[in-house]
Amino acid sequence: MAKEEVFSKFIWAIGGLTEVIGQMHCSTTNEATALHWHDDENYWFTLEMREDGVYAEIDDSTDAKTMYAAIGYCQYHGISYSLIWQDYRKEKSNG
Repeated sequence: MAKEEVFSKFIWAIGGLTEVIGQMHCSTTNEATALHWHDDENYWFTLEMREDGVYAEIDDSTDAKTMYAAIGYCQYHGISYSLIWQDYRKEKSNG
C-alpha cells in the first residue's frame, strides 16, 4: 500500500472511530503514528499507522458497547486488529 494511501486510511479511521466511540483519542506517540483511547480504568484502544497499513489493538473496556462498536468498525473497514484478551489467553494456554 502506498504511503499516501495508508495516511489517508489512517485519517479516515481516526474520524470514524471518534464518531463510533463517542470520544477523541487522549494520547499519541511523539511521531503521531499511534493514537490511544482511555476509559475509566485503562488504555483500551490503540490505532496505529504502519508502513503496510492501519492496525488496531483492542483491550477490554469498561464500556462493552463502545468496545464492540470499535471492533465492528475495524471489521467493516478492513482495519487489521488484535484482541488483547485473546492473545493473553493464547499465551497462558501455551505456557
